[in-house]
Amino acid sequence: MIVEKMTVETRILVTGFGSFPGVPHNPCIDIINHIQSHSLYVAGNIQTLVLPVSYSQSTDVLDTAIAQWAPDGIIELGVSRRAEGLKLESTAHNLRNARIPDVDGIHCINQSITEDSPINSTKQSTLPLLDIVEGLTRMTENTVKVQHSTDPGRYVCNNIYWHTMQVYPQIPSVFVHIPMLTTENSTSVKNGVLKVLDAIIQCVESTSGPLKV
Repeated sequence: MIVEKMTVETRILVTGFGSFPGVPHNPCIDIINHIQSHSLYVAGNIQTLVLPVSYSQSTDVLDTAIAQWAPDGIIELGVSRRAEGLKLESTAHNLRNARIPDVDGIHCINQSITEDSPINSTKQSTLPLLDIVEGLTRMTENTVKVQHSTDPGRYVCNNIYWHTMQVYPQIPSVFVHIPMLTTENSTSVKNGVLKVLDAIIQCVESTSGPLKV
């Protein structure tokens, strides 16, 4: 159940990607619009941001937003044609390896993201994602499948997730892959993301020390 907005507000930054080769309209935009229109029903102060599907530009835009807004938690959204529902990614990999270029035309094959870490080394989200998945799965009103995943791909999605955990390890973060939206799944996916958002906010609040009023 989506809870009503509380007095105590945790700042959460929600990002989503724009279009990229093969996906002229990214459903992340629809999800972000849904979050904005329902933000009064989410227990936190939500800021949304659309990132370009660019290895370099996306990290620059994210860095600027974090510096300006100082979020307590970050949720990053991306689309996956392989996703049957919502995939909560626990792991980022120090590797760029994709079959298509980014919007800048940069095509990366077996490249590390940062040179100071071994290629294809991993970083783990500090959020209790398995517990979140289990809790959402038990919710009888949740009609979208929610899964735990360790494979966010090696495209810009993984790149921004690695960058987030590498540069901002103090900020709890998670990457969530969503499926392509259809007439049949659109409502359940959008509302499922709201439930994930609320669960993340509760986790961040429980580990952030004294509550802010």
